[in-house]
Amino acid sequence: MSPACEDARVSDAPRRRPTPMPIPPGAGCVLLFGGSFDPPHAAHAELASLARDAVFPGGDARLVLIPAARSPHKAVGPVASGPSRVAMLRLAFRDDPRASVWTEELDRAAQTGEASYFVDTIRAARALLGAGADLRFLIGADQAASFHRWRAFREVLELGGPVVLPRSPLDTPERVLDAMAASGAWSGEELAAWRGAIAEVGVLDARATDVRAGASRGVLAPAVRAYIESHGLYAPA
Repeated sequence: MSPACEDARVSDAPRRRPTPMPIPPGAGCVLLFGGSFDPPHAAHAELASLARDAVFPGGDARLVLIPAARSPHKAVGPVASGPSRVAMLRLAFRDDPRASVWTEELDRAAQTGEASYFVDTIRAARALLGAGADLRFLIGADQAASFHRWRAFREVLELGGPVVLPRSPLDTPERVLDAMAASGAWSGEELAAWRGAIAEVGVLDARATDVRAGASRGVLAPAVRAYIESHGLYAPA
């Protein structure tokens, strides 16, 4: 995800007006889902939508997808351009009327040139939504295990609540919590709270590197695959 792994220093990104979030005015329940989405695969769409509806069962919550400009915990940036990843995301989620793409991290990077630190993103989201909105953010189990290394991770938790998708090999709540406990960063009470944040809606297994290499050809939506082929993305050099 657009997370923020290297240290816990507070971000020094310059002040700027956040990109408007493409959701109806007054939306009270929002689940943020950030990542490289390079490319977005079917598991992204299916599990993210299921997680939103499990956390917010009322039927009016919004899923907001946030393509990262450059993740600070990855050595290289995304293979596909920002506009291409935005286009693929819209295709991947086009059957979900309560999902939309927010380009805040791409727009911020265009202005500042910085990596995508999630604390900056969730600050922007909270500023746009207001204090009364129920704001959550979706992460994989591997990200939960390293969450204590995200920049300003405790501020992130003050601004919104986590929703965790199990991901192999951390594919059960017990394995997720064991990995988090091993860090020594969390109290027993905090781990109990994290246990309640694990969404048991499926296991996120497909990895973008495998998808790009063609090893997981069945996990792309047909419209996304057609876009990739028509634009010559991820073709071997």
